Amino acid sequence: MSSLSWSAPAKTRPATPAPKASKGPLVLAVVLALTTLLVAILTNGNVAATLGPTAAFLVIYAIVKLPIRYTWFAYIWLVLSLDTPPEQFAGGKYKSPFYTVALLLTGQLKAVLGVSALVMTGLDIFLLSSFVLTSIRRAQGSRLDCDDYIRLPRPILFASWAALLGIVWATGLGLATGGAFRFAQWQIERNVYLPLVLLVVQAVFPGPKSFKPFTRVLIGAALVRAVIAILLRQQFPEEEYTSSHSDSMLFGTVTVLLVLRLADRPTKRDVRLGIPTLIVIVWGMIANDRRLVWVELALAAIFILVMTPRTRRKISMARTLLALVPGAIVYVAVGWGHPTGVFKPVGTLRSIVDSKSDGSTLWRDLENFNLVTTFAHHPFGLGFGHPYELAVWMPDVTRTYELEPYLPHNSIVGLWAYTGYIGFTLLWLLPTIALYFAARAYRFSTARDDRIMALTCFAGFFMYLLQCYGDMGLGSMVSVVVFAPLMVMVGKLAIKVGAWPGASLQPATAAIVRQASDA
Repeated sequence: MSSLSWSAPAKTRPATPAPKASKGPLVLAVVLALTTLLVAILTNGNVAATLGPTAAFLVIYAIVKLPIRYTWFAYIWLVLSLDTPPEQFAGGKYKSPFYTVALLLTGQLKAVLGVSALVMTGLDIFLLSSFVLTSIRRAQGSRLDCDDYIRLPRPILFASWAALLGIVWATGLGLATGGAFRFAQWQIERNVYLPLVLLVVQAVFPGPKSFKPFTRVLIGAALVRAVIAILLRQQFPEEEYTSSHSDSMLFGTVTVLLVLRLADRPTKRDVRLGIPTLIVIVWGMIANDRRLVWVELALAAIFILVMTPRTRRKISMARTLLALVPGAIVYVAVGWGHPTGVFKPVGTLRSIVDSKSDGSTLWRDLENFNLVTTFAHHPFGLGFGHPYELAVWMPDVTRTYELEPYLPHNSIVGLWAYTGYIGFTLLWLLPTIALYFAARAYRFSTARDDRIMALTCFAGFFMYLLQCYGDMGLGSMVSVVVFAPLMVMVGKLAIKVGAWPGASLQPATAAIVRQASDA
């Protein structure tokens, strides 16, 4: 008998049919193509509008699939780089091909879609979608936004809610005393976005580790705006400004960041990339021709010198500056009456401090006097919806800027006039507490990157306060998308370095939270 044994043939399983390819992507591509074609026909080939459906799909996909902070980085870069609809390039003489996109990002949708009921803005939709998606992910125990998460200190959260309460106070007071809701709505919008963006961003920015990618966004946007300012200055040499008033805050904050990187143990990469970038941004500031940016940088430099430790370099610098004081006094005295040529910087200084030499400065002095008088007559505030009182006559600019009696150039004194002791205290807690945390975080920081972050935030907040005082910084999109994230990150930095009690939600903890939610 053969040594080979016989065995019954194995039962063969029926072949499993190959899974059918999903038709979803194909259907989506067809729908997207047809939508794009329809929009192109309806808008006569408008480039920005035609790209709208594709851009909207990419944004929605990114929001759903990626950590939400990445979509915030993209949104902030677009807001800072594209047109700023309230402050158009070169006084409205130039609109980029992406003006409609910029309007969709920050303006009321009715301005683009033509439906009067659509008073919400692109930022409203972005805030709402971020809040909803974050809530869903938290409920599902997702770790996508939780790794290395640090909770924001309670005082900053408290100050954000206090600011919203201050808005409610000023709105209720104004409407109860006959204020116009149409104008109150604009005043609410100028005040409400900073605390709202902060409350959403603190949930999606894990902590200080977001600072590096965020600074890349700021530097990239500042470079774009600087190049725009330079090119438009060549095209419109007599124009008052070329990019926007609010760009002073962006240029100033990025300048401080780059200088700190170059001053605190710079790497070869810092020097190789930082110096050319700094040159372009300074050139952009000169081209934009806003006096306030130089005052902001000077104030930032003073406070940085006060905050940083006493070193031999600082002592040598202080002695050099003291030695230059007599020469500077002579230079200013000689150029005060003839601020031309080499004495042109003296003219800029004089236009800031001497209202008799500059019509704009005189006009703002008159506005400030009227605002102070209004507050003296209404210590608890006029409330939103009321114009400030005219104690002294000043030129009427409402034909070109209807909102001036409700949104004056001096936002800080304006808040005193409209909101009074109670409202101003509630609204101004947020930047005040943010300054405190920036200073405290710096004192406790030992790592170079942490020191640079804390000092950049500290100086940036002072620039924001000065912009609010001098040139309508309150509620501008630049101030909202730059300083709300900085307030979040410096608050979380304070906890990281031990400057404030708190705990971080580390990856292991996030897993425990997820398991608990699953149970």
